[in-house]
Amino acid sequence: MTNQPPDPDLRELFQELRARDERSVPGFREMVAGARKETPEGKTGEDMEWHRGRRIRRRVAWGGSLLAAAAASIVLLLPGRGTSEAEFERAVRSYSASSAGGAWRSPTDALLDLPGSEVLTTLPRVGGRRWPSSPGGNPRTNQL
Repeated sequence: MTNQPPDPDLRELFQELRARDERSVPGFREMVAGARKETPEGKTGEDMEWHRGRRIRRRVAWGGSLLAAAAASIVLLLPGRGTSEAEFERAVRSYSASSAGGAWRSPTDALLDLPGSEVLTTLPRVGGRRWPSSPGGNPRTNQL
């Protein structure tokens, strides 16, 4: 990369572009005057800011009250949890106790019981047998 002298044609094009932009942009005083025209009569920027804050607070209050009303209606319309669970347990107990429901046993139910099925419903005892503490006796038969 070599340093070349600046191109005078390119410099002239940039100056022309800058002058065109300066002509199209309004000056600062005109912008301030336009902003003053757009605000309502007798209102300052602080007044406008106060009204904007008040408007936001009012919207938040309405939104919060609507959410609170929706939550209250949901709580009131849905049934309580504890009562339905207690009713379900009571219904199951009454069904299993009544002879027309789950308490009735067929005379042939005993035929479905397999020999040795009590093994499936009981837990084994681990400490039921005493093992010899000294290495005496026959290890093959495991006799004392």
